[in-house]
Amino acid sequence: MGKQVRLKVTSVGILTPKWLVKAMAFIDNGLDTTLITKDFAVKNHITTQPSSSTISTVNGIKTTSADRTSVTLMSLDSGERVEMTEAFTIAELPMRAVKSIGEPATRWTHLRDLHFEEADSSKIDLLIGSDMPEAYWVLDQRLDGREEPYTARTVFGRTLFGSHHSANRKPLSNNFTNTIVGDDVIEQTLQRMYDNEFDELSDQKRAPSVEDNRALAKVETGTRYQPDGFKVPLPWKPGYALKRLGYLKRRLVRDTGLCRQFTSAMQWKEHLGYTERVVVSQPRG
Repeated sequence: MGKQVRLKVTSVGILTPKWLVKAMAFIDNGLDTTLITKDFAVKNHITTQPSSSTISTVNGIKTTSADRTSVTLMSLDSGERVEMTEAFTIAELPMRAVKSIGEPATRWTHLRDLHFEEADSSKIDLLIGSDMPEAYWVLDQRLDGREEPYTARTVFGRTLFGSHHSANRKPLSNNFTNTIVGDDVIEQTLQRMYDNEFDELSDQKRAPSVEDNRALAKVETGTRYQPDGFKVPLPWKPGYALKRLGYLKRRLVRDTGLCRQFTSAMQWKEHLGYTERVVVSQPRG
C-alpha cells in the first residue's frame, strides 16, 4: 500500500470567548456532523454541554455520548463568518496535515499568482461535515487545459484539484489549502492494524496457513444479511482470538506511536458506529 491518500484540509478561524484562534479543518461531505477535538475545545475555553449523537450505518442506528457546542467560523482571507449551531466533540481526529501546496502549485503558470494558506500545525482540530453547506460553495475557479490541475475558491480558502501527475512535470497532489498524508497516519495505520500487527504469528512472505484459510472460509460462508445489518461469524475460537490479541497488546506496549494511532483509529470507528465496546466478563475464582 505505497499509494498516498490526500485529504482536504484548510485553515479556518474560530471565534472563542477570548480571541480568534486559527485551526486546521478537514472538510468531509461524507459525514453530516461537524466534529471538534476535545483538547482544542478545552484549550480555547469553548463551552460544551453533555449530549448524545445518533449515527446511522449499514449495521443500524447507534447512539453515543458526546459533548455538544456551537462555534463561529471565520474565513482567514475575507473575514466572512459562518455560524455552526451544532458540533460534537471527539477525542482525536486520526489524520495529520502536511506542508502547503503553494510551492508545488507554482509549477503551473495559471496557478503561480495564487495564495495558499500555510499549515501552522500538523494536528487537525476540526472536521466540517455536510451540515455546513457553505463550506462547499464554489465562489471562483481557475482553469487551464483538460489535464492540468485547477483551483476552486471556497469561503475558507482555495482548493486545488487535478491529477497526481502531469506530463513532463513533478507530481502534484490533489489537496485542499493543505493536505493530509495517509501514508504515515491513516493508510499505514490501517495496514498495520489489519496486516502487520500479528507478524509474530505469521510470515507475510509465505502463503496463508491452514488456520488462515479456515478462518477466511468460515467468514465467507457464514456471513448472513439480516434486516438490521450483516451477521459475521467469529473466524477463530475465543482462546485463539485472545492469543492473537495478546500479541497485539505486547506490540502496542513496545511501540507507543503505533499505540496512539491505533487508539485514534479505533475511537474514530467507534464514533462512526462501525464498532462498539463490549463488556468482557471476568472468569470466576
